[in-house]
Amino acid sequence: MKSDFKKVAVSVNADDPDTIADLATRPMVQNWNVFPRDAMVRVYANVAANYAYSIGALNSNNAVRLAKKYAQDFTKTAKQNVVKGKPESKFSGVGQGIIKFLRQLQPLTVDKVWQVAVSYGSQWLLAAVEAGGSNDIRRLFKKYRY
Repeated sequence: MKSDFKKVAVSVNADDPDTIADLATRPMVQNWNVFPRDAMVRVYANVAANYAYSIGALNSNNAVRLAKKYAQDFTKTAKQNVVKGKPESKFSGVGQGIIKFLRQLQPLTVDKVWQVAVSYGSQWLLAAVEAGGSNDIRRLFKKYRY
């Protein structure tokens, strides 16, 4: 995901793409050894919904339509990016899915990339706090009932 943030930051001519990428992903690296599906779904849904709402693109009249569009974007990019036998390739699909969705809502600017980066990092930090001891794999399996 860090490389996805850096690519997007570079694409909008940000002066500090490495800083943006680091800010967004540091809470992941510091707090998670594994990324449970439930936590990932929550983080990515919250980031997309918060961003869409902040730019005026999400309201009660279009919430279901936007959610379906978001799911379709994820599904499409996942299928395009997953390499059989390489489970880590799915992360590229996830990253591309959210980027595609956000860009369709409104063209990204440097300020908007910063906004998404802060939101993304905050959501991962919040998820870690709520998971309690997210670096302990046994607790994660117990909490998420794997």
